Amino acid sequence: MSASLVRGAARRARPVALALAAGSAVSVTVWSLQNRKYANDDADASKPAPPAVTPVPTNWDASTLVWGSNKSKLISPEASATDSFRSPAALDLQLPPVRDLALAATHGALVDARGDVYQWGDGHFGTRSVDNREPMATLKGKDIKSVSLSQGKLYALSKRGRVFVLPVAADDQATPAQPSWFSWLWGTTSNPHYAELSTNTRLGYTEKVVSISAGSDHLLALTSSGRVFSHPVSLRANAFGQLGFRKFDVQAPDAPSKRIEVSLDAKGTGWGRAVHTDTSDVPLPEGIDDKSVHFCDKLYELPALKDVKIAQAVAGERTSFVRTVEQGRVLAWGANDFGQLGLGNATSLPYVTVPSEVVLSRYCPAGTYSKCLNIVPGGDLTFFVVERASPGKTATIDLLAAGRGQWGALGNGTFSSAQAEPLRIRAVSGLTEYSEARQRLEPMGVHALSVSPAPSGHVLLTLDTISRFGTGGDAPARRDLLVWGMNQSSQLGNGARKSLATPQHLEDAAGNRAMLGEKWTRVLDLQGNVWGRNVKVEQRVVAGH
Repeated sequence: MSASLVRGAARRARPVALALAAGSAVSVTVWSLQNRKYANDDADASKPAPPAVTPVPTNWDASTLVWGSNKSKLISPEASATDSFRSPAALDLQLPPVRDLALAATHGALVDARGDVYQWGDGHFGTRSVDNREPMATLKGKDIKSVSLSQGKLYALSKRGRVFVLPVAADDQATPAQPSWFSWLWGTTSNPHYAELSTNTRLGYTEKVVSISAGSDHLLALTSSGRVFSHPVSLRANAFGQLGFRKFDVQAPDAPSKRIEVSLDAKGTGWGRAVHTDTSDVPLPEGIDDKSVHFCDKLYELPALKDVKIAQAVAGERTSFVRTVEQGRVLAWGANDFGQLGLGNATSLPYVTVPSEVVLSRYCPAGTYSKCLNIVPGGDLTFFVVERASPGKTATIDLLAAGRGQWGALGNGTFSSAQAEPLRIRAVSGLTEYSEARQRLEPMGVHALSVSPAPSGHVLLTLDTISRFGTGGDAPARRDLLVWGMNQSSQLGNGARKSLATPQHLEDAAGNRAMLGEKWTRVLDLQGNVWGRNVKVEQRVVAGH
């Protein structure tokens, strides 16, 4: 699914993104179609046979485009749950640009341009009879910039660095007819259905949380000073060691000032078996429920990383990754039953409880410098965007993948069930393009990468082709969109249901590539009120479950 980002606060916000649909993709703002050529060091790998496609919508100016399965009514609340969109389609309901979008199997959440949170889908509305199943406001007035979904909970990060957690289910959200102006949510201040997380150690005077990332049972948070905190979403938070520590404390239900210690041991089992921890042996007093948003109210600093400054912290479904500020090194821990940590064939453990380095320079020529630029985990696989530099040569950008590739998501032309060594995806690695502005060949990187959180996995990649052509870089911004992986629900948008093991451009029936665009425009919030009149927005794609 894809989304549009809003850049600039009020008029100059940072990118804001949106997406909708399980196993699908949605685009926001404008699309354009263009044909262009680029070069890489493996011409054959970059020219797969074009997929069979059905005609794509002609309304490329539509703000929202979707494709894939409509289970749980994530793509279109009005359409039948059995409907499937095989090619990008514009909906009657057109969404304005948004700050962020998150998709789970049965529900979705987005942050509009004003920073308010909306939720929808069967997982949100449940079995209740609701006339209007369009996105419903569930958190207002907090200036939220990003959201993550995990185990029936929504985690929201504000621009001020505050982290909120609220339930996904509408039945757990009491919404008064006339919300108070001082209320944190659309709810009463007594018995609120939300919570705000605090850190177990004091932050610096100007330090704040700048990013959050949730797996299936745990959450990672990164501060502006490069510190990493972890949070248990449920009692399965450390089933594969992904939490980063064993012991934490929760608030006693009968005495708010009293804390109760909880200990969670890693109990993940066997290679290729996604078996979760049996939590029945975890002793907890009556009244403590890990399904509640009040289960744990703290973020805990990771002891193993206290002396390491971190630039990125991301959570896979059962894994955790960090990228260091110095040299761009990668540390990983958690489930490894499909090799998704990328630790190599020498590590055959089904799970790893201690942050361990992922070596990304294997198989490179002597003297080659490798630096990780980005980590993007999915359900049971992980992608690494790596910069390679050799003396006297132009630097290149490679995309590496490790983990479960049973449906082709590794992108290397195979359908391997497990891959422990990070493999280079040739079709999108080492790409270069001639820059008219600089009069030279330059590396083409990865602008955005969205990986489905589902174990099956599909991948949507946007190349960084925005200013590589045109005189002086003044040409309209356009970026290539490539897709691969699981496609049984048409989540790749190419009109077919056959999974792809190599990246392919999303094309229309005439063979023209879909290109994601940018523009300056007036931006509304989801209530239809003007938020900014000259805001730069861009199209983004987001992979659903």
